[in-house]
Amino acid sequence: MLNRRTLILLRNSLRRCLRHKVPENTRVYIVATPPTISSFVVRKDEWYTICISDALTPEGQIEAYNHEVDHITNGDFDSDEPTGLIEIRAHRRDRE
Repeated sequence: MLNRRTLILLRNSLRRCLRHKVPENTRVYIVATPPTISSFVVRKDEWYTICISDALTPEGQIEAYNHEVDHITNGDFDSDEPTGLIEIRAHRRDRE
């Protein structure tokens, strides 16, 4: 669970740093994840659930959020490409 100060920092940072607004059919959760997973997104019935690691810094959580929303807005869920290739392309977009 994030402490109050971190939540305030995250909220204020999100307002300034997000590349995307939260799509209407999207939920975002801060959750405990294994150390190797910073974030992931799941689609079910046209709803997206973004899960972001609680171990990330507020800045890291913002980067993870932007990365996952990029997957949604770029139509990656409808792609026939292998997941590894989708991730490589997504990380290249993150650096642009």
